[in-house]
Amino acid sequence: MSRRKYKDGCTGCEISKGGCGVKDRGGIIPLPGGWIVNHYALEEGYLGYLALQTGEHRERFAELSKTEADALGKNMKKVEKALREYWAKNFPDDPIEHVYMVSFCEHLEHLHFHVFPRPKSFMKLALCTKACTQYSEIEGQGGGAYAWNIYLANKCKDFSARYITRGGQNRQEVLKLMKYLKSWLGGEATRY
Repeated sequence: MSRRKYKDGCTGCEISKGGCGVKDRGGIIPLPGGWIVNHYALEEGYLGYLALQTGEHRERFAELSKTEADALGKNMKKVEKALREYWAKNFPDDPIEHVYMVSFCEHLEHLHFHVFPRPKSFMKLALCTKACTQYSEIEGQGGGAYAWNIYLANKCKDFSARYITRGGQNRQEVLKLMKYLKSWLGGEATRY
């Protein structure tokens, strides 16, 4: 087995190696084709907010190997199905209505996707520039939530406490989710 290729100073590579507090969030789950999935930072996200990323350092789609490229769509499908199944079993009163998967790579030069579930209890988010008014103003943002700002939903005054992960809240639920995903996806948390 060849060694993984990492870039010094890259947060994504540190996560791939099991650093950046990923153990506190249930570890990483290896996926086919050299991809991994982990629960996103507890302070910035909410329960079920995942990151799907390449295990090795890649900065853009054009750098993916054939194996990585071929596995991407299948991995996205598997992660979404597993997340939806977990949610249906654990939050039947609040099913996931939509799962957003987006890649920006603006601040982190390591190819990754933000995986955001949107349960029924979240407001229907605007997909363009129209602000939603169902939620209270997001602290410090001066306006409503937009689809691409769903990660800020946990800062809304009306955000459900059962999904908040900042400050260590619901850590056991994060670990329970990750354990379920590991089982469903056929992986185990690994340390590189």
